[in-house]
Amino acid sequence: MAARFDAAQPGRATPLRDWSSLATAANASDDDHLAKLVDACRQEQAAYNGAPDRQRGASRAVHDAARRGGATRAVHDAGRRGGATRAVQEPAC
Repeated sequence: MAARFDAAQPGRATPLRDWSSLATAANASDDDHLAKLVDACRQEQAAYNGAPDRQRGASRAVHDAARRGGATRAVHDAGRRGGATRAVQEPAC
């Protein structure tokens, strides 16, 4: 399941999260692409004058991964707590 970011969806504000919680959440995910996306966004933000656009994109990707549910549900919770967690499969509704 690949992380995706669609900037063309107005009205869906996602809170800007710090890099530490984004990395924790991405590492707790079962989605390797999410971890790569967060790392790439962090590196690009550092390279391009620290503008928060990449951090906003990574925050959105982590948020969307948590909304999709399943094993990635732990992604959102891990980032909020600031600690690592094991992704646990939740039953689909």
